Amino acid sequence: MFARVPDGPLIEHISQVSTGDIGEEPLVHVKGAKVVCANYRAIVQDFPQFFGPDASKKHRVAGCAVCEAANRPCPTAINDWLVRNAAFMSTQQSHPNMVNSPIELDGLVRTGFRPPGYGRAVVVPVDENPDQGGARFLDLKGAGVAPGLVPCHEPYKNGLEYLGFAIADFLYGWLIDTIFARTYPGYHVVPVYAVLDLGFDIVGGWHGTAPAGMHVRRAHARPIPGESLPLAGSEREKLDLHIEFLLRSFGLSTTGSGSSFRLVNPEIDGDDTLRYKSVPVVPCIDPEIAMIARVAESIRSSGADCLEVTNVQMADGGSWPEKTAQIYDFGQVRAERSFPNPVANGVRNAPLNIGRILSPGDAAFVQPHAAFALEADLGNRRSVDALGFYAAESFRRGPFEQIEVETMLRIGRLKIMRRDFEWAVQRVARRTGRKRASRKLTAQRLTGS
Repeated sequence: MFARVPDGPLIEHISQVSTGDIGEEPLVHVKGAKVVCANYRAIVQDFPQFFGPDASKKHRVAGCAVCEAANRPCPTAINDWLVRNAAFMSTQQSHPNMVNSPIELDGLVRTGFRPPGYGRAVVVPVDENPDQGGARFLDLKGAGVAPGLVPCHEPYKNGLEYLGFAIADFLYGWLIDTIFARTYPGYHVVPVYAVLDLGFDIVGGWHGTAPAGMHVRRAHARPIPGESLPLAGSEREKLDLHIEFLLRSFGLSTTGSGSSFRLVNPEIDGDDTLRYKSVPVVPCIDPEIAMIARVAESIRSSGADCLEVTNVQMADGGSWPEKTAQIYDFGQVRAERSFPNPVANGVRNAPLNIGRILSPGDAAFVQPHAAFALEADLGNRRSVDALGFYAAESFRRGPFEQIEVETMLRIGRLKIMRRDFEWAVQRVARRTGRKRASRKLTAQRLTGS
């Protein structure tokens, strides 16, 4: 689906994903998980030891007879490999709890790794590691809480990911990578190999009761907690700002309610009390008091609702001079027609972690460019989430299969980018028609009709 895949870096040893203490834990395998959408190009490129033409017989994943005869990777075989290597859940999450329906397991256990700050994500090794070549690990988002924790409905504490939200994020990642490819090709998203339907439900979460899913991503190195924000004036800060403003020129932003400062009493002049993530900000030192006054003034002078703070989640290894970077999370991304609120870059060596503040009236402030802005009504968070949850329900309950979900994502991407999509509809209709005809012929042969 994605047109390009960054060459690397590929993780060959678990110590490469973090400089912090990495915990080990047993993971249990979920029975009946299915692939909803997949990036086969990335999987084949990153795991040549299993899918490449030179893979040894010992490790090569064999496909169907048709694909083997054509000497091409087999999607069905890749799906089986994905489920076998990625459909894992933390042992703690598999116990009866209030946040998910019972999880059916098949008895397979694998050691997983949870780097510091990973929350509901873990890193798992793939099947028996060959002696040479290729990636050795998968990053799984939505794999449950860590040992010793009890899943609950508090923010970021249920350990899981809605399948609908995972599908929506897959689409946002595809949109962002398309923008990068056309502007700064050295920027990439960390490849998302697939989205899985885990077969059980999240119960009573922020979207009610709905199918649980999982992102399967390329394992990658991240900053440790406490260093995820850049230093003011650093090359990492320049990368963050450049990516944020590049996305804003297309109508996207990484800012949102989860990283914004708001006035508690906006109608009262002189009351600078702020809240962040619904919690009042209590200053402890004079620089924080001064920063609160700056933030309040920027909000009032702009006639705005809040001060938005950038939230570019970037893997280690980016370079400002070479304009290379990889971002790995899109849950905060949204599309807008315009950006009315002031924005600040987040840094770790400033009061309240607030760096430079830009207001909409400033010359450096970036608004969506009329010539190439995305269709905001289709690309906003609510619309993309609605598409994702519709696809999730249709996949879990029917009538959608993988091809229908991928078709919806392909057409959705083209429509959001204001591109012609009729060719995609026709192409998929032909593919779907051939597939259904093949099924009908197979059924006739099996029944003798």
